[in-house]
Amino acid sequence: MAMSPKEFRRQVVAPNLDEYDKEYDKIHRAFNAVAAVDAYAAHIYQAAEDAAIDPFAALVPPPPTTPDYTSFRQALAGQRPICRHPRLLAFLGK
Repeated sequence: MAMSPKEFRRQVVAPNLDEYDKEYDKIHRAFNAVAAVDAYAAHIYQAAEDAAIDPFAALVPPPPTTPDYTSFRQALAGQRPICRHPRLLAFLGK
């Protein structure tokens, strides 16, 4: 069973951010934190889909032609500058 976004945030995102905050000079802590935040967007997207909620409804411009979790993260990054950095860093880490 997949974790809910709330549980994912509690078990994965928060601990990674806490560890990075304690050792911000460790590059692996930064990448772990970025990957966790990037994956969190996918969990939010999937939870909305599972609940029959349009995850793009609150985002402008209109939904992309291929509405999936990748395009959701891209749309979110396009609207919220704070979401751009984890998206870019996660891409660079691949």
